[in-house]
Amino acid sequence: CENYKYLEPRPKNWRKQLYVKGRGSLTARHVVGRMYSNNLTAEETAKGYDLPIEAVLECIRYYQEHQELVDAEVREERRRGGLDPYEDKPLSTPG
Repeated sequence: CENYKYLEPRPKNWRKQLYVKGRGSLTARHVVGRMYSNNLTAEETAKGYDLPIEAVLECIRYYQEHQELVDAEVREERRRGGLDPYEDKPLSTPG
């Protein structure tokens, strides 16, 4: 596993993406998804989650480096919830 200060794996969970350390079920995707979908800055997102800005930046970097995995897990989550796994597009970055 790569070195991350704020992210960690959860081996007993079906998801392979990383979670924010000490924040329960909060994944890197949740942080990045909230930021992008609400057009928030990294600073606003950090404040909203009460996280250090470095943690949000690490989540962004993780998502950019593992987008295929994260997007596949979003589709699987939708499928498990009885939704069309392809109805939702991958996260889009602002700009």
